[in-house]
Amino acid sequence: SRLAAECGKRLGETARLWVTLNEPFSMIYHGYLCGRWPPGSRPIPRVMRAARNLQRAQAACYHALHASGYGLQVGVSH
Repeated sequence: SRLAAECGKRLGETARLWVTLNEPFSMIYHGYLCGRWPPGSRPIPRVMRAARNLQRAQAACYHALHASGYGLQVGVSH
């Protein structure tokens, strides 16, 4: 979130639309459930922990970007 805050501070005046995570479901599905991408297939508790951590990361970046004061639009890409 520190990087997001710095980017929002430096670029917020010109860049109004922000994507914090690119296809988070794909990361979870291919990286944990299917095992096609690193780190490979994992037990369900680890899948849930990874999903929860992605949600926390999204929320932290969302709040950091909004704190820039530029009224940025922030979301994820599906």
